[in-house]
Amino acid sequence: MARTYGKPSRFLWFNYKLSKIIATIYLLILGAVLYFLFIEHFNYLRSVAGLIAVLIVGLPLILVNLFFYNKFNREANDYYHGRKGEGAIWYELMELPNDYHVFQDLIIDGRGNIDFVVLGPTGLFTIEVKSHTGDVGYKNGELTLNNQPAEKDFLNQAMAETLNTHDYLKQKLNEDIFVNPVIVFSNPQAHVHFMLEPVRNVFVVQKRFLRKLILSRPRILSFDRITLIENELKNLVN
Repeated sequence: MARTYGKPSRFLWFNYKLSKIIATIYLLILGAVLYFLFIEHFNYLRSVAGLIAVLIVGLPLILVNLFFYNKFNREANDYYHGRKGEGAIWYELMELPNDYHVFQDLIIDGRGNIDFVVLGPTGLFTIEVKSHTGDVGYKNGELTLNNQPAEKDFLNQAMAETLNTHDYLKQKLNEDIFVNPVIVFSNPQAHVHFMLEPVRNVFVVQKRFLRKLILSRPRILSFDRITLIENELKNLVN
């Protein structure tokens, strides 16, 4: 079993809770608007003129609150599935041999967080977790989901995390340490077709191939170098 450092992302948990709270507030406001319009002013609904007046005043309020409730509720669900996806990958990485080290939720110089960094005899890997479902493809230099562009450039995101890790270790250890960028899709309903071949120098895999990818790489790091890198990465654990 791999050695582990760090805890699940507080960013995902905090934003999940915050989005849920805001969504609930808008739902309560919506309920208050409906009560005010259709219970407190029920008598106005008995005439056409009164009904029109109530709708003119109330319909915009109803639509605005419905819009924001759906928006924040959808964001909360995204954060929830993101946190659940990271948990699934954590369990997958725990099955690596005991000469591997797994670091979770690393932050380098305040530039966002890295979901996982794995260190072992086969090298160093930064791992970005995605919980999306559907068919994962590649078109016009970017990953696609169901043949549509993803909401952001996942490949650039993964490379940025890798470069940040490389630059940090170079600064601390004064040597170039190659870092493998990885994007892993945690949901079994995500269909990834690249196997273990990189896309724009980034490995894009389904969860069940993650350990195979890590273990299949050439053994390039000695015990002493692993220990040296481990000590530096422990300083980044959030």
